[in-house]
Amino acid sequence: MRFDDFDWHDSILEYIIINRQDLGLNDIVELGITWTSGESVTLLFMNVRKCIMNLNFGIDTKDWVYCAYETDDDEDFIFYKKQVVNIYDDIDKLKCFVIETSTTGSVMKIFASQMVVK
Repeated sequence: MRFDDFDWHDSILEYIIINRQDLGLNDIVELGITWTSGESVTLLFMNVRKCIMNLNFGIDTKDWVYCAYETDDDEDFIFYKKQVVNIYDDIDKLKCFVIETSTTGSVMKIFASQMVVK
């Protein structure tokens, strides 16, 4: 299933884990999501090259997702690709995943080559 095809609106962001055990070779960002159906999944963003997180804390309620999408038009993503075009051989495989929450107004941008649902 494509990232954009999930039922994002009003799903719940349960947790975020940054896994750098395979340092520089396969950095992973892991998100725990509970869909509106009640089903819980783990999303693994593999081979992460950059992650921009503007997170707000201190609100005593679940963090509901407002929207999430994959894009090639994000200005941070475009700028990053221009910066590293001569460094990474696989830059053309890089994707930009954006998650925005409504509860805290947080925004995450994950630049990774793959997203896997667990």
